[in-house]
Amino acid sequence: MAVPNGFNLELIQVLFRHGARSCSKTEATRMSAEHIDQSFQEAVGDAQLTNYGKSQAYGLGCALRDRYAGFLGAGYRPEDVYARSSDYDRTKMSLQLVLAGLYPPIGHQIWNSELNWMPIPYDYKPIMEDILLVPFFNKRYQQHLSEAFNSATVQEKLKKIQELSNLLFESGIITEKKSISLINALVIFNVSYIYKAQNATLPRWCSQNIYDVLKGVYSDYLDIMSMTLEEKKSSGGILIKEFLENFDADDQKTNKKKMYLYSGHDFTLASFINAHTLQYSEYPKFSSAVILEKLRDTQNKLYVRILIYNGKEFTTLKLWNHGDLCTINEYLKAVKNVIPTDDDIDSMINAGTADFLNVLLNK
Repeated sequence: MAVPNGFNLELIQVLFRHGARSCSKTEATRMSAEHIDQSFQEAVGDAQLTNYGKSQAYGLGCALRDRYAGFLGAGYRPEDVYARSSDYDRTKMSLQLVLAGLYPPIGHQIWNSELNWMPIPYDYKPIMEDILLVPFFNKRYQQHLSEAFNSATVQEKLKKIQELSNLLFESGIITEKKSISLINALVIFNVSYIYKAQNATLPRWCSQNIYDVLKGVYSDYLDIMSMTLEEKKSSGGILIKEFLENFDADDQKTNKKKMYLYSGHDFTLASFINAHTLQYSEYPKFSSAVILEKLRDTQNKLYVRILIYNGKEFTTLKLWNHGDLCTINEYLKAVKNVIPTDDDIDSMINAGTADFLNVLLNK
């Protein structure tokens, strides 16, 4: 465990994306049949964790175990960890696999000599009620997103879709030389990324040039979803608020945890990072993670460190002009504007929900 000299680790909070998945029903129906592996789709199901995705999620759990074994201790203890997922099959399965890698049963916990696994409880909320991990169904958030889409900055970003449309027309994927819709651009990228992430054969039309433009459009879309201050407060800011409550800078908690785990989506990670306005622009790959550590020095001063796991290794993010570490007071000063108030949260809850797809269909 690589803790800086003179510091003690007190808490780990991990926000991660689910492992590799199959195409969703929307993606499968919007793409031409010849561009979807129908036999694979039928075998795995719509938007389900693939076997490769299962190994990715389990690998994340093992990587966390290897890094933090000295801090976590040898075996699972219910009072040490809190785990929460969004209410999707792929995120809930990924969380179970991360927990399996983190906490293989030992000693009296072994209940089946042929199965190196033990059940560990986790929490989740229904999708339409979960403003922490999937706020984009919330009407208040959708209002802020619609306002962002109408801005000159976003309209300039969306010009990439015309470049993409031209490339797709030249490749024969679309038959009319007109701009495709945003949602279709996102679908094409997701399908391409799903196959590329699993080293599957990409469709002949998906050249590296087309893939790079697709990825650029999708990355811009993730930025747009948490671009304005109000969007940040309604998405990543809610997560920061939760992480700070867990952080317990005032030492008010009596039931202190060692680890909090949150299983989410690419948007969940992107909005959390964007809310920090950190210089990090990598696309959140399957089973990538952002880790926030709570550290204490010998003078009893609290610090924050943020790391990224990209599926292979952990790297430390530079925290503004503070380097690898910043004090909790410096951290609070940097994020204070994006943290929603309790009234903001109540307003979101009272606003109700709506189908997020309708927002994209109008763009």
